[in-house]
Amino acid sequence: MIVVTLPAMAIALIPIILIESFFLKKNGIPFKPVLKWVTIGNIVSTLVGIPCTWIALLGIQFAAGGGGSFEVETFWGKVLAVTVQAPWIIDYGKGYEWMFAASALFLLIPFFWISYCIEVVFLRRIKSVPREIIQKLCFKANVISYALLALFPIGMLIFQSAK
Repeated sequence: MIVVTLPAMAIALIPIILIESFFLKKNGIPFKPVLKWVTIGNIVSTLVGIPCTWIALLGIQFAAGGGGSFEVETFWGKVLAVTVQAPWIIDYGKGYEWMFAASALFLLIPFFWISYCIEVVFLRRIKSVPREIIQKLCFKANVISYALLALFPIGMLIFQSAK
């Protein structure tokens, strides 16, 4: 799934940097340092944080026995497959293409948290704004970014269900 999710996130990097920067500026943080630290934080989280998180999740997947196929005829089997196997989803064949979009959507959850943790470290370098405010606003900026990122797999799920 990293082959699918990382290029999409790299393509979205510039719009996300701009959206987060303008959101933070709108909430009273000076634009010049915001743009600098949001850019650096997003580049580091996209090129280092997300791949490292994916590798850790892949290790957890294989340690938990998620390397083989699950019984995907049941609701819980499908849930288990798209969550436990999200890092390396198994191709279950025709009729299960939706699992790739569902797995991509699920992966946004751990990717959100690692991105937030990395970005807040960089944004804390803006000394003119209290840490608590930086943390709160960085969290909100990432919620906005990841909600926008979620639109792509959600759109894929809607498109696939309409077939």
